[in-house]
Order: sequence, then C-alpha cells, then structure tokens
Amino acid sequence: MKEELLSKDCIQIADSVTDWQAAIKLAAQPMLNKGYIEERYIDAMIETVNTLGAYIVIAPNIAMPHARSESGALKNGFAILKLKTPVYFDESQDSRAVLILPISCVDNAAHMKMLQALAAVLGDPELAEKVVGSNEIDEIYNIFANVELEDE
Repeated sequence: MKEELLSKDCIQIADSVTDWQAAIKLAAQPMLNKGYIEERYIDAMIETVNTLGAYIVIAPNIAMPHARSESGALKNGFAILKLKTPVYFDESQDSRAVLILPISCVDNAAHMKMLQALAAVLGDPELAEKVVGSNEIDEIYNIFANVELEDE
C-alpha cells in the first residue's frame, strides 16, 4: 500500500474512550494534524452517525467513520485507532468496535482505491483478526503496508 494512504503516525493505541464521539475525534486527530481533513470533517463524521446510525460498523469490532468529501476532506488517507476496550455506536452488541478507521477521500477514484486497500486487509479473516487483536503500532502498520494493490 502506498505510504500516502497510511503513515505510521496515523496509528494510535488507546485503552478506552468515553463514547463513540470521542473515538471518532481521537481516531481522526492525526489526519487533522497532517492536513488530510479540516475540523468540520470530524463534525460531519459524527453528524453522519447521528443521522444514519451505526452503519459505519462494517464488521464485528471494525468501524469506518467517514463523511462526504465536500465536508472538509483535503487529501486521501485513513487513520487507525485500536482500542483495548470496545466502544459502542448504539445500544446493540453488533455496534461495538475496537478498530476505528476514519477515511478521507477527495474523489470517487480515491474512494475506490481506499476501499480496495481496506478490503484487502479487513476482508481477509486472518489479517483482520491480527489487526483487531494487535496492540502494537508497528505490527498494525506492517499488515497494511504489505498489501499489494493494483498498479502499485
């Protein structure tokens, strides 16, 4: 995977957060710091969950918050927050996540490339389990960095 989609300094490990809004804010902070998104993009991700519900929990223990590009996406990329204690996006057991992956895409082509990269890892049960079970930034980074994408 290309370095510009995920850099090691966009991966964080935390014991827990107070709620799902705090999870999104913490997960997206490295993207804000690196100029991938504007502050309003974080607000838009939270508002999207408030409006549409916990659909961002895409698999057991994995949430992928995002918003429309015009809500403040500046560069393509994603970040990873690995929590040791799950956060719940609603009252349902199915809404829990320990892996929060906010994504920022500036156009449809970038969106498809990002989904391809994430699916290569998260769609592989063995790799997904390694990421969800890991508490090491280097290990998580290496799993994603070793994914080969088309035209790389």
